[in-house]
Amino acid sequence: MITIFIYGVDPFLVQEMNKEMICELHNVYECSEDDINIFGCEGMMVHNGLEQNSWYAHVEVKAPINYKNLENNVCTVLNEELSKIVIHKEIIFNYYSLENRHLCVNKDYPRYINGQNSVYVNDSDECDCCDDEKGEEDDIFLGNAFNDL
Repeated sequence: MITIFIYGVDPFLVQEMNKEMICELHNVYECSEDDINIFGCEGMMVHNGLEQNSWYAHVEVKAPINYKNLENNVCTVLNEELSKIVIHKEIIFNYYSLENRHLCVNKDYPRYINGQNSVYVNDSDECDCCDDEKGEEDDIFLGNAFNDL
C-alpha cells in the first residue's frame, strides 16, 4: 500500500486530479490502482503569518521499502501532476517494512466506494416533508441584524 498525503492544496482539486495521477503512479510502481491512496488533507499552509495554499504544497509519500528504487520516478510524476495546481512542492518519502503494515478490512463491505456501489440522490425528487413549502420563496431579512446591540 502506497499512501500519499498532500497538504497545502484544496482537497477538491486533489480529488479532481486523483484519477490521472493514480494512473501515472500505477505505471511507475507497477502495482494495482487499489494499492495507491491519495489524501487531499484539509488545512492551511502558513508561512510568516501568510496563507500559502496553492503556492506551496507539502507532500508525504509512505511506501514499502521495496519501492525505494522508484523514488526519483515517483517524484517526477508528483511534481508534474501537482504543477498543474500548485507552484512549489516539497516531497518527502518515508518507507516502512511490510511486517509493520496491518490491513484491517471489513469483509461485509467493499473495500472502496466506486461507481457500482455508490448511492446517487436525485435532487429533483421531493420529500413529503417539504409539501407545505412548495411554491413559497424564502423570506430574506434585509434589515440591520445588529441595530439593537
